Amino acid sequence: MNLSSKFNSFYLIKLGFFPTLCIGFSLLLIDVKLNYKKDISVVVPVLVLVIIGAIILYYNLKRVFSIVLEEKHITKTYFFSKKKEVIPYDLIKSLNTERIEPSYSDAGQITDGYYDFSFTLKDGKELNVSPAYFDNYLELIKRINERRNELD
Repeated sequence: MNLSSKFNSFYLIKLGFFPTLCIGFSLLLIDVKLNYKKDISVVVPVLVLVIIGAIILYYNLKRVFSIVLEEKHITKTYFFSKKKEVIPYDLIKSLNTERIEPSYSDAGQITDGYYDFSFTLKDGKELNVSPAYFDNYLELIKRINERRNELD
C-alpha cells in the first residue's frame, strides 16, 4: 500500500510569506502613487520588490517536494517542476537524526525544539523527512525503515 506525504501547512505559509510581503508593499506603493502623491515615481521600487519577491518564490517552490512510499521504492516529486526521482529502498545507507533546539527571546520560548530526520543515500545525496516539511513524518520514517529492514 502506498503512503503519501502530507505537507505541514506552516511550512508552505513560511515559504510564501516574504514574496507576499514584497507584493503587498508594491501594491501599497502603487496605491500611494494613485491616490495620494501623484508626483512621486514608484516604478523602480515596485519593479525591484516584484522581482525580488518572484525570485524568492521561485527558489522556495523549486525545492518543495512530496514523497510517495511505494512497495519497491520512494518517489520524490518536486512541486514546481514536477520532476520525479525514484529512490530504491536499498539505496538508503543510514538514518541521521539531528536535534533542532528551541528558540528563545526576551519574552520567552518562541518555538519548540524538534528532531530533523534525514536519510543518507549511498550516492551521497540526502532525503530529508522532517516535521518542518511533513505532518506525517513519523509514519513516513517508520514505513521507510520497515521497507529497508525487509530488504536486509
